[in-house]
Amino acid sequence: MRSFRCVWDIARQNIRKWQTDYRIWIIAILAFVFMARVCKDFRIFAQSADVKTPLWVFPFLYTSSSIKPQFILPVALLFCNAPFTDRNQMFVIMRAGRTKWFLGQLLYIIIASALYFLFLFLSSFVIMSFTSEFSGDWGILLYSKASGAISTPAANSFYFESSISSSIIRYFTPLNACWYTFLMSWLMGVMIGILMFFFNLLTKTKACGFICSAFLMVIDIVAHRIPSLGYKLYYISPVSWCTMNNIDVGKLTTKPGFTYCLCGYLILIAAMTAGILIFGRKKSLDTRGD
Repeated sequence: MRSFRCVWDIARQNIRKWQTDYRIWIIAILAFVFMARVCKDFRIFAQSADVKTPLWVFPFLYTSSSIKPQFILPVALLFCNAPFTDRNQMFVIMRAGRTKWFLGQLLYIIIASALYFLFLFLSSFVIMSFTSEFSGDWGILLYSKASGAISTPAANSFYFESSISSSIIRYFTPLNACWYTFLMSWLMGVMIGILMFFFNLLTKTKACGFICSAFLMVIDIVAHRIPSLGYKLYYISPVSWCTMNNIDVGKLTTKPGFTYCLCGYLILIAAMTAGILIFGRKKSLDTRGD
């Protein structure tokens, strides 16, 4: 119990630093601006189609490969300073030991990723609630867009960037889709954070982890833009697994299934965590601050 309290205190200390970290405030502002822009597209498209604005847009916010980097980039910025060393960390490491310190930083990544995507969900819900009716259903717009039933001239001429997957509408209720999207997005954020932690720790730089995360984003874009390669690349593209339109939920496509994606995230997270705990003991830490 004492060891867990120590790990928790280390993670909580990082969260408390958000109050004075301008980078965190910039990330929140960027995420909210991107969110407001996408939600605005939903509202304009609903007006052009002469239907009511949908409330449950979270599962479709970053289903498009052109929109997804806008929401994944803040995750990379959130963890770009991994392994989160500063002038005070040497004293923390001396008191807690390296293993507990590493576990505390990893717990921080788990909590921070959850808070970020919870912020996205709540922001989308609040923004859309001003113009939508509260209902547990998907709404006419999402049903019609998924089935291709919208045929008004204004709607056809409007470029709607988000991708509305018919499989999500068919196989999930709004709450279920929001939960699964949050879960997979959360795990994707944890994976990116630990990946950046791992490579920054090994190379003693703050750039290697960011380059690796950017490479994963590029794979997702290529998989989406080149269908002939996409069905193969989706199996090795962890960034693609965070949205339900890239997961085979009805066994009607060749995309990876939910179990494959979930296990893929857990295996990647466990493997890199083990690597951090094993190789981190032999690596010197730069605690001079950013």
